[in-house]
Amino acid sequence: MLAAADATVTIDPVNRSTIRRVVRAVTGGVARGVTQQMADLPITRIVTAIRPRLTAGECLDNLRKVPPQPTTGKLAVPMLHDLPLTGSVRRWTNSILADLSSVSAGTLLPDALTCGILEGPPGTGKTLLAQSLAATSGWSFVSSSVGQWFTVGDGALGAASRNLTGFIDEAIASAPTVAFLDELDALPSRATMDARGRDFWTPLVTLFLTEIDRLRASGKAVLLLGATNFYDRLDAALVRPGRLQQRIFVGPPETRDELSDLFRFHLGTDAQRIDVASLMNLTLGATPAAVEGWVREARATARGQNRAMSLDDLIAQILPKDNRTPEDVRTIALHEAGHAFVAHRLGLKVQWVSIMQSGEVGGVVASALPTIAPTLGDVRDQVTVALAGRAADICFGRGANTGASVDLEQATRLLIDAHERQGLFGTLLYGPALTIRPSPATISAVASDLDALLARAMQMLERERDLVLALTDRLIKSRVLSGEEVAKFLSRKPTCARTEAGTAAVPGTGASPPRHTSRTTTASPA
Repeated sequence: MLAAADATVTIDPVNRSTIRRVVRAVTGGVARGVTQQMADLPITRIVTAIRPRLTAGECLDNLRKVPPQPTTGKLAVPMLHDLPLTGSVRRWTNSILADLSSVSAGTLLPDALTCGILEGPPGTGKTLLAQSLAATSGWSFVSSSVGQWFTVGDGALGAASRNLTGFIDEAIASAPTVAFLDELDALPSRATMDARGRDFWTPLVTLFLTEIDRLRASGKAVLLLGATNFYDRLDAALVRPGRLQQRIFVGPPETRDELSDLFRFHLGTDAQRIDVASLMNLTLGATPAAVEGWVREARATARGQNRAMSLDDLIAQILPKDNRTPEDVRTIALHEAGHAFVAHRLGLKVQWVSIMQSGEVGGVVASALPTIAPTLGDVRDQVTVALAGRAADICFGRGANTGASVDLEQATRLLIDAHERQGLFGTLLYGPALTIRPSPATISAVASDLDALLARAMQMLERERDLVLALTDRLIKSRVLSGEEVAKFLSRKPTCARTEAGTAAVPGTGASPPRHTSRTTTASPA
């Protein structure tokens, strides 16, 4: 067809001069203040903004109100094979890359792609992962966020709806593309809204669901990915099969080798001069963002002194000056030792324990649950572990203190869900279907359960008092202990049998491996 054409007309891209001439032709006025951002807008947006019976100034005001387009195009980011990824994420990227390659080759239809959610704590590289996936596959990248829908334009529901639709339009027009939507949890679940919130949010949530369906029905090669730190807050219709159904957990490095690879990635050639292995115990549980920040600050320190970065520069960033008193450090170590001890004795795999301060968090214990389908006994074990820090404070410290608020919140939520959502306490009635707040009977039962499970944790700790105190001393000295070190230290005593039996199972979700994290807050004395 190109060879048979009698004429070829090339239309130059719109520039500022073009807009000035069009405004003059349409309105008769002079357009002052035309910017390059206006010229970069899609032609449909420009045509809509410049209309007869408007003044030149009004046309420019319309152009200023048009939201900027989602970030689109090819990105200069590391390829997936260069990124230090966890094993589970690596398996997912290998699978999805194969699918994208098949779509590009025409051997797989675009509607066979499984869209999904990248979920996990902040700073684990969810955005970079989506960007690298697009770059590695050779597809374009379109990104936006729920927050941007409201901050671009007048912030009203109509503007947010237009921005949402514009994001989907841009994704379809840019195919083949990876479309990435950040801060997805900013769209609340309709099941947990009050009446006032439902009136505002329901139209937007419903529109987003409809737009996802439109994208999927378009037949275009688009992989839609969302990102959230709070997967459980998402609307059920959003993550059902056919929409964003795949759940990909993007977490911190899970092994020493993965953590070492992360350091080497950010250190680059400096890794040849720095003993990375010596940093492993100090940085267990660190996120990619934390490692990147430490390396950047260490490099800046060395650069300011006109020398190469050293291991000491890194350690100075990883272990900032601790202003806590020895008494406070011991209080926090005792609290975390209680969590770790009870978790290990109940068969939960302790991943790492830390008393390094990070903001208002003075200590952390991370442990993995043995199953994704916990029974009532498993839930009680979780709650016992969550309360074990307070139990240690009472048994061996100065008594209950203000550092266990996160633990108490977690324990309470676990028991309320077991009572009212999961049918683990005899009744199958689903409480949230009747009311958003727990019933008085549930509140009373949960309070009683908390007292009983706190007593259980205290008995376990008292039974091996000397070992718990020895673990506390070891934690004060090392500041961070790996799960292997905790297990070896506690292997001096036999593991006691579980005292609670499960009575009912929770249906599996196919989600990421369940995790338990106990944190000691230090906004108030620990």
